Amino acid sequence: YTAAGDVGPFIKWTQSENLQLQLEASLRPLVNFAQTDLGGTGSGFRLGYRRDGATRVFNPTISIGLDFSGTRNATYRSRVQSVSFSNLIRLSGDHQLTPGVDYTLTDYADANPSRSDRTLAVRMSWVHPISAQWTTLGDLSVTSNSSNIPGSYTFSRWIAGLGLSYSR
Repeated sequence: YTAAGDVGPFIKWTQSENLQLQLEASLRPLVNFAQTDLGGTGSGFRLGYRRDGATRVFNPTISIGLDFSGTRNATYRSRVQSVSFSNLIRLSGDHQLTPGVDYTLTDYADANPSRSDRTLAVRMSWVHPISAQWTTLGDLSVTSNSSNIPGSYTFSRWIAGLGLSYSR
């Protein structure tokens, strides 16, 4: 498996009580324990805008990102461009829904043959606190990936999850 960690600056500018602009840059050492040529160094940049708390139904978060994965094996070196959008909706009581969509374009330009993937993920998350320490969580998502190499990296999958969280 691969282990990675991000190190880098994070800057947050609070325009008002409900509006935030965020910028982060990171350096990511990659270690693969089974296949050492998949290790290397990655880097990333992300710019985000968040509006939270202003209304019950319109609390969007938007981010754009650019990530590089510099593996030793050229086949797996990639550049990922991403756009994400989500919106926190406060329902009656403490119920919260967060619909979202993520779009990524991944280029493996050094691969032979050159590979490019487009991934679209649509998701819905649900949160409901049941006490000061306990919260129930739910998540449903569908992900669709299409590749320029037919039949090899194209897929669709559904994921559903339900959980319980405890915090002190």
